Amino acid sequence: MFSSQKLFSQVLCPDAKSCVLPTCLFQHGKPSQKKEAYAKAIEAISNNQDGLPKDENSDLPRKRPRLSSETVKSGAIDEPHLNLEHSGHSENGRPKEISPIKSDQPSEEPLENQAVFMGLRLAKQGHRSQTSSTTATPKREISPPLLCRDRKPQFAPPTLDNTAASHGTQDTSHGSIGKAKESLNPRIVPRAPAKHEMRLALLRKLHEQIVRLSDEHKKQSSEEYMSIKLSPQDIIIMALDEEEKIARQSPSVYRNVMGHRVVALKKMKLDDWRKSVIASKSDKKVSTPSPSAPKVISSGLSPYEEVAVLTRFQASSSDLEKLGYVTSVPTDKEIAEAKAGIEASIGWEVCDRCTTRFRVFPGRRAEDGALTAGGKCQYHWGKAPWPTKSKTGSNTRSKDRIYTCCNEPIGESSGCTKADTHVFKVSDRKRLAHVLQFQETPANGAIPSSKAICVDCEMCYTVHGLELIRLTATDWPTGEEVIDVLVRPLGEILDLNSRYSGVWPSHFTEALAYDESSVKDTSDESGAPIPTLRMVPSPMAARTLLFTQISANTPLIGHALENDLNALRIIHPFVIDTVLLYPHRRGLPYRNGLKMLMYSVLEKTIQNSTIGQGHDSKEDARAAGELLRWKVLQEWPKLAREGWSFQDGVLCPPSLKEPQNRQVLGPGRIKRKRSIGPVQRDGEEDGEIIETVAALT
Repeated sequence: MFSSQKLFSQVLCPDAKSCVLPTCLFQHGKPSQKKEAYAKAIEAISNNQDGLPKDENSDLPRKRPRLSSETVKSGAIDEPHLNLEHSGHSENGRPKEISPIKSDQPSEEPLENQAVFMGLRLAKQGHRSQTSSTTATPKREISPPLLCRDRKPQFAPPTLDNTAASHGTQDTSHGSIGKAKESLNPRIVPRAPAKHEMRLALLRKLHEQIVRLSDEHKKQSSEEYMSIKLSPQDIIIMALDEEEKIARQSPSVYRNVMGHRVVALKKMKLDDWRKSVIASKSDKKVSTPSPSAPKVISSGLSPYEEVAVLTRFQASSSDLEKLGYVTSVPTDKEIAEAKAGIEASIGWEVCDRCTTRFRVFPGRRAEDGALTAGGKCQYHWGKAPWPTKSKTGSNTRSKDRIYTCCNEPIGESSGCTKADTHVFKVSDRKRLAHVLQFQETPANGAIPSSKAICVDCEMCYTVHGLELIRLTATDWPTGEEVIDVLVRPLGEILDLNSRYSGVWPSHFTEALAYDESSVKDTSDESGAPIPTLRMVPSPMAARTLLFTQISANTPLIGHALENDLNALRIIHPFVIDTVLLYPHRRGLPYRNGLKMLMYSVLEKTIQNSTIGQGHDSKEDARAAGELLRWKVLQEWPKLAREGWSFQDGVLCPPSLKEPQNRQVLGPGRIKRKRSIGPVQRDGEEDGEIIETVAALT
């Protein structure tokens, strides 16, 4: 119990007339009056022990004697509660309801009939009716009825809003009943665009201009004013909405946008102001504006010519090695070394999600059939990026790294997601070749030179690491589907990684065997087509299927394509990776995500499904192709200005032509104008620029 410290000594006691507590915290007037009331209450309680008026017709004890099982069985004492008239029970065995004591007017009874002491009330209910003797057992009174605890205090403590409560009024300046008022304080956004002091200062300036326009509008005709009448709270909400909208949509240029908005309000006319307010009132909720239309990609070239330009974007061998591509087939000796290392480790691996050491049992453990040992995995599926910095070097957010999955800082949470088993990933090319050997893309004369393929794969965790589980290939630049199949991995599956792969157990159980002649689409009850994924028996079969669509000279396009080719165990010479086409501003090993590139470059949104539903490999493959087409759209005008052209469908460099600004000086000599700075002058040139010509006669 907290110490009162005379906090209530100046507050009138709610039970001023009936309170008899010797150490009451509330005010009771003079001490002599309190002592007198206390003495009278003691006397009243001593005269009547049970707190009820005496019944002159009752001479039995008021409390029911305690009955033992032997007494009841012997029948020495009759059960008085069986008599419903005496027990206060209704015919159905339930207690009779007791009407509450009405206390609308303050009681004028003496203090001894109202005293309350130690939780016992002296309730005045009149005499109980005399019970009729209907049995041979001696008369006895039942226990007193329950006291009503719903009695309201006679003196309610004063409140600030008694007047409003009595009249049923409520503040509706917000426009909605019961909505809490907002103060002129910037709202919290996920990523603060500036410090709170800066946001508050700009918000006050914005609010000042809105108030000014509202005051000027009041001076106009009454009809116009009543059409957009704004209360002070409405003005605050309007300013907060505008500031929050700018903070969310333009955090990098927040200060400039806010400044422009304040200046625009200063110059705004009343007619424009009224129209803007009416438009904002039509939709009170802060709605995110619809994104701008995606950019249209049209280079003016035919698909055949666009493929011919792709030679300008082919990645070099050094660039591929930096990204982790396998450029040579591992030898048998390297594979033997990897096998020896695996046997020496006795199956111990490091979890790719929580970094815990655990054991893997390919083929299952003989004792209990377990695939792993090491308990359950608790991890964060989101990333923890470093706080962004402004141009001045100061952090615009918290100094702690925050997980994007649960918004918890690093070190305060062991994980927000639990899995049944740990998983691991293998990146060493020798260990990858130990599971399945790499193979170079073979020559295929049936594939035309004008063909390009976009590839995207999905992987799952098995006892061999990350293995291929879905293969998708689309045509470039049309985006038409070429291959889209499920793949049965070589090892036992530990985790389908459905959050990212988009492959769920139902896909495996419902998939049919792959057949080129099979129908790819089925229809649901409404008749809408549903793509049915077929399954190939192994990664080798998936690789062979892809080899039927490409040759060694076919451009393979994708985003972070080294993961896909390593899962397929393919070594391909002609690779175009959007990671290299759109490098990160901080360089490798940092990379731009495919989703971010599509939104920032083409203003398109991908991977927009519900969180946890996974990616669509077909969508990702087409997205990488569209990013490459945007590069072709930017590169071709430069090539055209340099003189590049198409001859018989082949991109040819500019031809060597004689400059047009040369003139013959005489036999064997040529004079040419050259520019040195802003002034042109004639001069006879020596050295390699001078050309000797045959006799010009």
